[in-house]
Amino acid sequence: MKRTDSTRFTRTYAVASPQAGPLLHATVRLLKRVKNIAVVGLSPNPRRPSHAIAAGMQTFGFNIIPVRPAVREVLGHKAYGRLTEVDMPIDLVNVFRAAKFVDAVVDDCIALGLKALWIQESIVNEPAALRARAAGMTVVMDRCIYRDYRRECA
Repeated sequence: MKRTDSTRFTRTYAVASPQAGPLLHATVRLLKRVKNIAVVGLSPNPRRPSHAIAAGMQTFGFNIIPVRPAVREVLGHKAYGRLTEVDMPIDLVNVFRAAKFVDAVVDDCIALGLKALWIQESIVNEPAALRARAAGMTVVMDRCIYRDYRRECA
């Protein structure tokens, strides 16, 4: 699908930084430059999509940083209650939360000065994506990070 105008997104549109080229090239560049991925909403349950996708990204060499309250560890890594509690560099935030919670994630990303946000497939919050982009973040929305990495980079 195509972008409809300068302020709205269609379901599969990835919002790139102003310097980025077409969607595919911007996404590939993003995925090739990140190492540490904070996964907000990472479930400890192996049957959940967030767990399977994060585990898949681990197999490609990414460092997964679980962000999920009330969990001590996921995929062999210490879990944090919020992005603001993470004590290591974050290159990309991958969101597995309902659209209504994305605003709070964007608030934390902006407060931390983070540069890249990936809002997972089937999660759409256009106002939050626009706010993140206005703050200088590269934003990909409604796409599967694992599928895109496997198809375009692996």
